[in-house]
Amino acid sequence: AFVWGELCDWYIELAKEALSGADAEKKRGAQAVLAHALDTALRLLHPLMPFVTEELWQTLKKAVGAAGWAESIMVAPYPETRSEDEPAERSFGPGQRR
Repeated sequence: AFVWGELCDWYIELAKEALSGADAEKKRGAQAVLAHALDTALRLLHPLMPFVTEELWQTLKKAVGAAGWAESIMVAPYPETRSEDEPAERSFGPGQRR
């Protein structure tokens, strides 16, 4: 639900201005958030779809020049849970229609 509903439906749409705009700092920030979200989503999906996620993760790793990443998604650490930013969720929620 997160990848499709939050990342694809909302974040990418909201980030389009930064990604296509002239402000290099905003563009780098939006790209960093997308890379982090995709990296995390692929590591979460890896146990269920190992060959597809490995291929996509290697492509992402090369595209972002992530020299500090593990050699393979197989040995990359599994994402840890963190607490939700409830104030941010509440402030953003009214703008979303489902």
